[in-house]
Amino acid sequence: MRALAARAERRHRPGVHGPPARRARRAAGAASLRIARPAYAMSLPERDPPRDPAADDPLVATYLDSWLRRQALRVKESTFDLYRRDVDLHFTPALGTRRLGDVRPVDIDALLTRLLESGHSPNTVRRLHRELRSAFQTATDLGLIEANPAQAVQPPTVRRREMRVLSVAESRRLLAAAADTPLHALLYTAIETGARRGELLALRWADIDLPSRELRVRRTIREFAGRGIVELEPKTHRSRRAVALSADGVDVLRRHRVEQDERRLRLGARWRAHDLVFPSGIGTHWRPSNMRRAFQELTGEAGLEDVTFHTLRHTCASLMAMQGVPITSISAQLGHASSAITYAIYAHVLPGMQHEAASRVASALR
Repeated sequence: MRALAARAERRHRPGVHGPPARRARRAAGAASLRIARPAYAMSLPERDPPRDPAADDPLVATYLDSWLRRQALRVKESTFDLYRRDVDLHFTPALGTRRLGDVRPVDIDALLTRLLESGHSPNTVRRLHRELRSAFQTATDLGLIEANPAQAVQPPTVRRREMRVLSVAESRRLLAAAADTPLHALLYTAIETGARRGELLALRWADIDLPSRELRVRRTIREFAGRGIVELEPKTHRSRRAVALSADGVDVLRRHRVEQDERRLRLGARWRAHDLVFPSGIGTHWRPSNMRRAFQELTGEAGLEDVTFHTLRHTCASLMAMQGVPITSISAQLGHASSAITYAIYAHVLPGMQHEAASRVASALR
């Protein structure tokens, strides 16, 4: 009992909290804290410096640079190239020195008005407005600005031009003018398949199964300023497609391959073998800009006005529609993202199809 009482007395004696070694460790720890806390407090300004107000409201030029870096990871290379060009050419010169938070709808409206007055088409200005709206919406979503100033601006109205489509007679005239030129097989294939220019210029012989009369679109090309020709994925996932060829289309391609092989043998080591169906004169990718000039000269010789290479794609779709081909089949042939897009583009040639469909239903009910 005396031993228990002695231990209890030591436990409750003021200033005594354990053996001497434990008391020494606690005293050392307290001293360390007294030294460390002021040192930590002194280090805080260096670890977390005061925030620069300009970071919350950067210059528009600074913000657009960061927006472009962001878009580079989110959009196709061709789309990014367009964004970068528009930022450098239009947005930064007009708004770059303003603070992001100071841009108002009236500033963007004034920019669009100046672009229209300087001769830019309503289509181009609508695209630029769409890009600005996207850039400022990102700033809004990230909390850099409270509201999107481009959202309140009305873009210009676009008057839809009547689509240029070649008649059967005009198509024959164009192909006759292209006979005995490197363009003939390309133009025939374009009218028959409705393939895009970049898809045809990227086409390889390995993509064509002549015995099965099938052509597969796997890639496209685009010409970038300062970079030249770049192969890209097709425009949409449905753009990767198989396209049927007619017997006449196969014959055109067979003759074209024979002529290409003869040229390859004549050039010898100067020929660059890339297996391209529609290459340049030495076997490399045919630059779209060079092909466009050759096409324009040809349409001039054929007496055809207001015709672009894309006109051939429209011509293919219209000829198919007028022959009663279902809209879903036309959409698949062209590689559109949906049949609704095909219908919206070619609605002007569909009324005749609808009358034909009504007549067929009536015939079935007789």
